[in-house]
Amino acid sequence: MMARTTDHAFSGDDWIFEPKLDGYRTIAFVRNGQVTLRSRNGKDMTEKMPAIAQELRGLLESEIVIDGEAVALDERGLPSFGLLQHTMGFDRSVSERPPG
Repeated sequence: MMARTTDHAFSGDDWIFEPKLDGYRTIAFVRNGQVTLRSRNGKDMTEKMPAIAQELRGLLESEIVIDGEAVALDERGLPSFGLLQHTMGFDRSVSERPPG
């Protein structure tokens, strides 16, 4: 599931391609209204993505696992990795500033 570069593009009837959205791969575990969001290496990201967790709490299914990519869209509706990092508190230039 990790992207890699190649010298030539390829295609085939037995291949499915998806766009790279420039986000974080996130696996959501929903069980009886409880949500846990994990990164691809298993790190708990639930507190970093509260809006996603809140939306998933409303699912009618009692138990579900969703594998997806969390993205932040800029004012033009385009994915922005920098905005995603800022939103999740990973932007050191923002988080290291004194409050106020």
